[in-house]
Amino acid sequence: MWALFFFFFFILHLQVVCSSFSPSPILCSPEQSVALLHFKNTFSLYEYGSGFCDGYPKTESWKEGSDCCLWDGVTCDTFTGHVIGLDLSSSWLRGSVNDDSSLFLLHHLQKLNLACNNFLESQISSRFGKFTKLTHLNLSDSNLFGLVPTEMFLLSHLISLDLSNSGLSMDQHGFNKLLQNLTEIRYLHLDSVDMSTVSTGSLVNLSSSLISLNLKNTQIQGKFPKEIFLFPFLQTLILSTNRDITGNLPEFNKCSPLKVLDLFGCNFQGSLPSSLGNLTEITYMDLSWNGFTGQVPTSLSKLVQLTWLSLTRNNFSGKFPDVLGNLNKLETIDLSFNNFSGQLPTSIFNVNGLLSLDFSYNQFQGQFPTQISGLPYLGDIKLNNNF
Repeated sequence: MWALFFFFFFILHLQVVCSSFSPSPILCSPEQSVALLHFKNTFSLYEYGSGFCDGYPKTESWKEGSDCCLWDGVTCDTFTGHVIGLDLSSSWLRGSVNDDSSLFLLHHLQKLNLACNNFLESQISSRFGKFTKLTHLNLSDSNLFGLVPTEMFLLSHLISLDLSNSGLSMDQHGFNKLLQNLTEIRYLHLDSVDMSTVSTGSLVNLSSSLISLNLKNTQIQGKFPKEIFLFPFLQTLILSTNRDITGNLPEFNKCSPLKVLDLFGCNFQGSLPSSLGNLTEITYMDLSWNGFTGQVPTSLSKLVQLTWLSLTRNNFSGKFPDVLGNLNKLETIDLSFNNFSGQLPTSIFNVNGLLSLDFSYNQFQGQFPTQISGLPYLGDIKLNNNF
């Protein structure tokens, strides 16, 4: 019996020793390696092609004869060897992705990031719609141009789509396809995509599973649906620099997950609801350059996670509730160019981490706050044009 035990132990030890000296198998198939190298060779490298994005030429590590699964920016399935991820963001690429690009031979791609490169104002190929397994696609800041092909919105497994900051546009037909097929989308970032022909009313049909929605500077027009503010998982909502978006804030639900609300430069009207205090997770709120009126509710005191608050260039009036001392994470506050009156809300000067404060162009009155001397980080304060 003992002899049998030592025999099996010897065999097991031999296998371990042999495996430690055997070379690691190459995962990447020759076809995928050739496709990636051909894709690499269709671009030149230009250090400033990534705009303001920091980066480096990832494809310089790609060498013929080596395992492409070890190349910078390439991710492979550890069982099949298929290339399932390609991250060439900020890689100094200068060129275009045409219909005949070898990129489209990578049929198993699940994540593709080509952000922050220079594609020379070329159009998005309709063949991107062939990546049926894609869950994440990022083509932002890549100098693309023209109408987003509807084939892009057939990628029904997309969880994240970012087309921001290029010269792209989207019409109502394309957006309807997006609404119809991208039912699993969680992150939709279309900053600066021209959506001037898309109705805001159709936004209500977006997936209620959205976590982040960025429609900054899209030229979209019409009344913004209140329902979107109340999506149960929505953490980031950015609508800034859309002067033709109108609407009112809703009654916010308790335990709202909103963390970022940016309505800068829109055309929202009405007063702030007292339910604003339900946004207990919010860290960034910019309601500036709108048409809000009335008084600010005292429930503002519940927004204890706020680091940034801007209400400038509205038509708020009355006394500002002196509850800012509760917001001890606040770093920047701007109440300028409104019609606030009464005593200065001096509790703000008990917030030790304050960096910037602007209460100018209101009707505040009272003594100059002596507590300012106790704020170690305050570098900018404006109280001019008050009483």
